[in-house]
Amino acid sequence: MRLISPLNSFNGVAAGQTATVKLAGQRRIHGLFLQTNATDATQLDRFVREIRLKLGSRTLYQLTVPQMLALFAYYGIPIGAGALEFHFSRAQSRTPTGEEFTAFNTVGLDDITIEVEFRTNAEFNALASVTTGFTPTLTGFVEYDYVNDGNRAFLEVLPRSIANSGAGEIDFDTLEREGAYKAVHIFSNLVTRARVYRDSVEVRDATLAQVNQMNRRYGNVAQTNHFPVDFGYTDQSQDILEMTRDNGAGGKVKVSTFNLKLTTTGAGTLPAVIERAVIL
Repeated sequence: MRLISPLNSFNGVAAGQTATVKLAGQRRIHGLFLQTNATDATQLDRFVREIRLKLGSRTLYQLTVPQMLALFAYYGIPIGAGALEFHFSRAQSRTPTGEEFTAFNTVGLDDITIEVEFRTNAEFNALASVTTGFTPTLTGFVEYDYVNDGNRAFLEVLPRSIANSGAGEIDFDTLEREGAYKAVHIFSNLVTRARVYRDSVEVRDATLAQVNQMNRRYGNVAQTNHFPVDFGYTDQSQDILEMTRDNGAGGKVKVSTFNLKLTTTGAGTLPAVIERAVIL
């Protein structure tokens, strides 16, 4: 049975501050649901620079408001005005196994912190063309159960930046060769094609139109300026791209190379977000 409980009060809820609250462990968390007093998505972005989830000093989840909203739109997840949400068990998972795979099992983990970084009054005033500043409010609740299935997998959601010096194909080969990639989301209108190689073997070659055609089959719809390189578009955990391969002797070895080759129409840094399963 899933339970719902309010979070403790956040500390540091003010313009220019990072609000924080500690999470209790010893349970399996399916989602974290925060609520601000922003009235719409535009105002929410003017209030909040970034949301984060940390395990000690390690960042597990980090998104700006536009990135969060773009991912939710892609996965068909509705979100209310002023809300900030962390979804671990995905509502679109096709099987109970897939959903359990992405839950946040905190049994044995300590020092788990939610962080909400608020913009300064000066930033808010510049974005909103006002001089009044803002006074945020922040509350939240947690959805969880006490099932300990032994699964320690977690789907990290983290930002990355891809250098892009000009039109043509760039070879982005510095993504970490750890865990298993659910997706690499690129937020730019410059990318027209993505090719992916693992140990020099091509595992993906598709244009944006082809990617969107395939993803729509499973209810995933990319918004404007979003190129999803989604290995788990079927929402089945077994379809994500592992950073290991068969060694020919019944075992696994870590891959030596992982290349994301992107065709772009011009220069400009490509902001991206990775979704990657790791073992905590």
